[in-house]
Amino acid sequence: MTKEAKEPPKGGRGRAVAAVLVLAAALALLGFGIVFSNSFGAAKVASNARALHWTNATLGSVGIARAAVAQSVFFAFDERLGVSSTEAKEDAINEARSNLAPIADLLASPDRTKNTVIADQVSRFVSLAGEVVDLADSGSPDDAEALRLDQLEPAY
Repeated sequence: MTKEAKEPPKGGRGRAVAAVLVLAAALALLGFGIVFSNSFGAAKVASNARALHWTNATLGSVGIARAAVAQSVFFAFDERLGVSSTEAKEDAINEARSNLAPIADLLASPDRTKNTVIADQVSRFVSLAGEVVDLADSGSPDDAEALRLDQLEPAY
């Protein structure tokens, strides 16, 4: 063997270093892509979780408010019939109003659903429920019950 055959070709070491650098850069970009992809996925999961939490909280609050509104109407009837006190009716009215307030807070929340149809339906329910309670409070349980059955229940 000659001396020339044992020596690496000129630029061979430079090519090897360049190949290693290119491979390292490719791996770094791949790693960045994976991290970005994971962080984007995690952000999407967090966003979906906030929306789910908002929906669960809203549905639970609406269900409780619905029951409280119905109770306020029934106590208004009972007061008129003389089988319940004015204080009991007032307690039921206040309970219904206090159950509607958190729903309004949920509608104003930054985590509110981006689905305007759902948000509009919840807003309509809160508005109708407030009208029903006002009618029950003003001594018109018949009108309150009619509004509750004809409009509030379908809105629910």
